[in-house]
Amino acid sequence: MALCFRNRGCRLLDAVPLILKSFQILPVSPVSEKEFLTLAASLETHSDHPIAKAILKVAKNNQCPLQPAQNFKNFPGCGVGGITQNKAILLGSMEFMRDNHLEIPDVFLKTAALWEKEGDIVVFCGWEGQVHGIFRLVAKHAQI
Repeated sequence: MALCFRNRGCRLLDAVPLILKSFQILPVSPVSEKEFLTLAASLETHSDHPIAKAILKVAKNNQCPLQPAQNFKNFPGCGVGGITQNKAILLGSMEFMRDNHLEIPDVFLKTAALWEKEGDIVVFCGWEGQVHGIFRLVAKHAQI
């Protein structure tokens, strides 16, 4: 079983594969959508979590050039962190971002609340003190 913590508690994922439904980056982002996906996926190559597998699948389908990641750390129930392309990247829950002092833009808070209300899993991704994007995932057996 895999545990996925969300901002309203935890959700048990009985080893159910996840599908990356969509993702969103800041309107005025320092990176393109493909670069954002590449950063996240490069870090996730070190994880076998269902969230990592879903992000990696979309990155490979979009031919993202995965880069090496160093200092990978898994923070069970919270997220992951590591360095890729000279950026200290964090992926995980809203609380994980806040605990690591990353600013979360209002647009992501509002979008995450909508996605979670629909029963989807939201994963935040940030570096350099700010969340730069969010991922929306759904269990494979759920309707998309």
